[in-house]
Amino acid sequence: MPDITVEALTGPGRAALHAVLLCGKGSASIIDQAFCGRGLSPHGTIIDADGDVIDDAILIEWPGEAERFVLTLHGSPFIRDRVIERLMQLGAAAAPSTARLWPARGQKCCNKVREEALLALPTALSHQACAFLLEQASEGGFSGWLQHSLEHGVVRQELDELLQLSAVGIGMLDAARVVLAGEPNAGKSTLFNVLTGHQRVITSQQPGTTRDLIEGEMCLLGFPIQLVDGAGLRSAAGEVEQEGVRRMEAAMGTADLVVYLVPPGAVEPVAGMKGTPPGRTLVIHSRRDEDPGGEIVGLGISSVTAEGLPQLRERILQEIYGDDRNLTGRACPFLPAHRDLLMELRSALDADEDPVDILRHYRVSEMGAHR
Repeated sequence: MPDITVEALTGPGRAALHAVLLCGKGSASIIDQAFCGRGLSPHGTIIDADGDVIDDAILIEWPGEAERFVLTLHGSPFIRDRVIERLMQLGAAAAPSTARLWPARGQKCCNKVREEALLALPTALSHQACAFLLEQASEGGFSGWLQHSLEHGVVRQELDELLQLSAVGIGMLDAARVVLAGEPNAGKSTLFNVLTGHQRVITSQQPGTTRDLIEGEMCLLGFPIQLVDGAGLRSAAGEVEQEGVRRMEAAMGTADLVVYLVPPGAVEPVAGMKGTPPGRTLVIHSRRDEDPGGEIVGLGISSVTAEGLPQLRERILQEIYGDDRNLTGRACPFLPAHRDLLMELRSALDADEDPVDILRHYRVSEMGAHR
């Protein structure tokens, strides 16, 4: 397989992580032999010829028509070299340089965003997020847009479009917080278990079973979500349950979205009722398997039969990020620091000032961090 090459994307010595690129027709066959994945997650292990683990790794398929895969590893150069050696044992040849991947025009601003993207890869929770980061690190992504703007000037329309997309790009890495709310026995805990894929919450017909806040992570179409379940909203008699309701109301107040469950026979809340935040509440009708013929307005779901669950997943993302969420082939900021930079650029344009100095300052400043 002479057309398959392997190379290190990161520099020599120890680092927070190392990245290795395998590319060429037939690369997928080598990956199948060297990488043991974990379901749909990009996380897995690299194994040697005897089946022993060389390192934990994250596998990302690089966007594009060609077969290209990136493995992010721990920062030991010994581990990096062992992984490269293993891929060469399986038929890959060493590539001389990564210049063909990163245009060599002295792109300091571009290189900084590329480093930010590579540093974010180990915490990406989906294949979509990993592919998104690699695209933003490329000339066609946010990295390339910054460099082009530095060389040719900032275009206001492009700037406004990037700011509009910023919440979506940041949301690919930073989990939005979604709270499941409703009266006792509305089906919150059952829905929580179904959406997260784990039996984290005990379910019961007895009101007040869930009293503390329970949190779990899930991934919706590539977007990480921090899901929160808690006490049913009622005028509780017991002191412990009252505290659970108080915590639930506080969680609702800071949530990116509240999904309010209305079981059969219950009254649908109006905006602001029971502490539901206006503009950040999605009302759904739960336990539809118990009353399939009952008339409802809006979305109905059943955690037992899975009725309406695909639509619920889509609606959650729609409520948080809107309809325009397809980032493939588009430049998009992915850190809060990027959004701050874009706002600075917009302020400079509004004041009839040259924004180039802001871009120059960004490329020599400390790299943007997650919020």
